[in-house]
Formats: sequence, structure tokens, C-alpha cells
Amino acid sequence: MAGWLKNNLPRGSRVLLLYPQGIEFAVAFLGCLRAGMIAVPAPLPTGRDQEDRRIEGIAKDSGAVVVMTSRNGAEAVGRWLRDTGSCRLDLFVTDDAEPSPGIEEWGSEPVDPDSLAVLQYTSGSTNAPKGVMVSHRAMHVSVTNQISALCLESGMRMGGWLPLYHDMGLLATLAPALFLGSSCVLLDVRTFLKRPISWLKLIDRFDVAFSAAPNFAYEMCCKRISDEELSGLDLSRWRYVVSGSEPIQAETMRRFARRFAAVGLDADALVPAYGLAETVVFVSAANGLRTRSMGDEREVVGCGPVEGLEAVIVDPVTMTQRPDGQTGELLLRGSSVCAGYWQNEAATEETFRAEVPGRGTGWLRTGDLAALWEGELFLVGRIKETLIVHGRNVHPHDLEYEVRLHHPELGHVGAAFAVRASDGGAEQVIITHEVSDSVPRERLPDLAVAMRRTVARELGITVAGVGLLPKGGVLRTTSGKVRRLSMRKLFCDGTLEHVYLDRGARELFGARRRNASTT
Repeated sequence: MAGWLKNNLPRGSRVLLLYPQGIEFAVAFLGCLRAGMIAVPAPLPTGRDQEDRRIEGIAKDSGAVVVMTSRNGAEAVGRWLRDTGSCRLDLFVTDDAEPSPGIEEWGSEPVDPDSLAVLQYTSGSTNAPKGVMVSHRAMHVSVTNQISALCLESGMRMGGWLPLYHDMGLLATLAPALFLGSSCVLLDVRTFLKRPISWLKLIDRFDVAFSAAPNFAYEMCCKRISDEELSGLDLSRWRYVVSGSEPIQAETMRRFARRFAAVGLDADALVPAYGLAETVVFVSAANGLRTRSMGDEREVVGCGPVEGLEAVIVDPVTMTQRPDGQTGELLLRGSSVCAGYWQNEAATEETFRAEVPGRGTGWLRTGDLAALWEGELFLVGRIKETLIVHGRNVHPHDLEYEVRLHHPELGHVGAAFAVRASDGGAEQVIITHEVSDSVPRERLPDLAVAMRRTVARELGITVAGVGLLPKGGVLRTTSGKVRRLSMRKLFCDGTLEHVYLDRGARELFGARRRNASTT
């Protein structure tokens, strides 16, 4: 594969990788690195307009000249090429690759450590996806930091269902296994979503010691795995139960530890972690669950000390440094911070080259609210998603989690956001949430009322409106993060698909469209 790439493309060409979950993706990725190409991982096209348009955007933004896939993905990729007009891309089905002549003569060509290895497109939970430029050096440092922070050992098996086109699957699961000379066992994400027990059975069957997932996956396991499915399961060898990629709920992790303690899960194996694509993937991880009350007494999970990077907490407006224990924007600096965004100098300047008074320049603005306390990092939420309710900072994932906790008839994902009424008044809180198909339509009004009361009782917040959505109604990124700003836009435009809106939500639905029609 590397031989084909080297013989057919100039060094540094961008290669779009569209594969089903499996070893074929890993081989193609390594082939790109060996041949001096820049790998551009992306999800396999599904035929859904929104997802396929995103892949088309990645192809255009990266300037990819060839798309690689396997026989199992060739039909979907071929359809996507035709439907999106991306036929300018050459299609290479890698199962058909034959050894290239002269490949044995390559020897060990030196690799410039600062040359690009990967364009990792961001999840886009708060804005349009951008291609993060990951160099060979940054990738090596990030993976080494992860191995060091967690004391991962050679031969330790890793695995799970996280897609390899996502940084947490590729660079935090597969890459450490390769660095350590270990093995990695892969599960298709669709299999996990249909039967969450399949993930835990994979961990047991293949002696997986390290497996990571976002918070929603642990919540899903607690809700959907029955006592009967636990029969014969042994999780005592799962040493690194890693939670990351989205805000971590302490109670979810406690429930998961309690639920599966009977099948050998050690509560001390819980590993809350933090990272982002702009630092390749890894920033910090904790050994065990520790929490701290922040500001309004909400419980925030500790993600361990920052490994191999400088970290500072600043006021996001003045950029002045804040003392230990105070919340502000997290800024990072070091060798695993990436070079910037591909062909986007303005965004690179804004995000990667911040200056902190007295601490110099070259700081990465993460956009995350956090605090450092006694050397440990505590993540609070995303700045752009924070709701201001009567002068109080409210984090949408807390609202979403609370209503799910008290109302099991809801689905696994929701989106809370604030909207402004057409009269220009104060912003008001809206909660949208997927609801189970099994809930009768006549029950939906009562459920919406109950959700409002839950939030008022548990969090002291008045909700202006509730929207109940069909399964799949909440937009998410490829890694499962809720796209709250996109959900807000659909709601304000009056185009959000729903099964029920209460009176408050109906009054605010389409507010942007009404505002535009009166100007």
C-alpha cells in the first residue's frame, strides 16, 4: 500500500481514508505514514445528507487527491462520490493492492519530525469542523505522554468501539497499542449502540486492559444491560476504564462502578481523562474518581495532572492568569500542541498563538472552562455553550443529565440551550431531548411538565420550554458530542424535527425567522 502511494502520488499528498471499522483502516493509515503522505481520516459515508456533506467538506478543505477504502466500504464510497460530485477524487480499493516493485529498497528513509502526519478534523460541536495539522513529532509526544501518565505497559491489550476516524479511537487507543508493541481489538460502533453488552463482552473475551468511551456510553450500559446479560461476564482484568471526549458526570461513573462491581469491575480502575484534537488527543488523566465542588457547588470530576504540557487558567476576556482553584479558560503550551488549522490562518492565529501577560506567547486557547487545584485539572464545560441564567453560569450537560436521571422514558441524548424571544428580551432556557418511541403521544405533555419541575427542583432553574424529539433528532458529532449550537440554530429557524413542543417552546420556536421577517 505504501508502495502504491509512493509510486503514484507526490510526497505530502492528502489521502482521504473512508473505511469501515477494522484492520484495513489501520493498515492504510500506516501506509500513509510510511510513504510520506498526510492521512485524512473521516467516517464512512452513510447516505444521510448532513453526514455526507461533512465528508465532502473535509475532502474539499484538505485538498485530498485520492480516497482509500476496502471492498466492504467501496459501494458506500462510490455512491458518495457520485452523489456529491466528488468524482475528481481517485478511488483506491486497498484490498486489491499488490506489492510494488522496489519497495524492499526503500530502507529507512528519514522523516522530518515536523512534517505533517495527519489532518485530524475537529468534531465540530460548537462550530464548523477544521483540519488540525498533526505532525509526526506532536503525535509521538502525545502518545508518549499518555503512556507515561497512565503507566501503560508493553503487551497490554487495548480496544473498544471508538471509531478509528476519531482521534480518541485512532490516536488514544490504536496508536498507544502500536507504540507499545501490543494488540488492539476493534468493535463496530453500531454493534455497541444496538447491544451495549457487546462492548463489555469484548473486553472480557479478549483480555482488554485499556478501553475508553465518552460519558454517554457508561450511562447507556447502566440503563440497557440486564442482569441476565451479566451472567458469566468477568471485568476484573479491565484496568483502565477511561472516560473522556465529553463532560464526565461523577454520578454516572459511580453508578457504572456499582452496577458492574458484581462482575469484577474495580472502582479504582476508573480513569477520567481530558484531551482535544488541537493537542493531538491527550492532555491529562486521573487514576480513580475524585471530585471537587466548583462555584455553585456543582460536582466537577478531576482529570489528573497535565502531562508533558504547560497549563495556565486565565480570564477569557483579559487573559490575566487566575490563581489555583478559580475557574477560567484553560490554555496549553508544549510539543504536543499542533501547528494550527489547515489553510486557516485566521483561526490558527486566534486559537494557537494566544499571549498571556508575564507568560509569553504561543498558548493554545482550548475554549474549555477549567480550574487547577493542587496540581489536578478539573473541567467545567465549554465557554461557548455556557448558559447565563440570572447572572449564574449554567452548563447544558448538567440540565440534560438531570432530566435523564429522573425520567427514564427519555432517550440517551438531549440538547439544552438559550434563545432570545422576538421582543428582544432576556435569553431563556430551552431543553430538547429525544424520547422513547414507546411513550404514548398523550403522555408527552405530562412528561414535559415533569421535566420542567425536575430542573426547577434539582437545579433551581426555570425552563422556558421543552421540546421532545424523535430518536436521532439530536445532532451529534462523529464522536457522539452533542452539537448544541447547531440544535439552537435549528430551533430558532423553526426547522427542528420534533414530536412535541410545550407552550413555552412553541412561543420561541422559529424566533430567528420571525425576527428576520419583521426587520
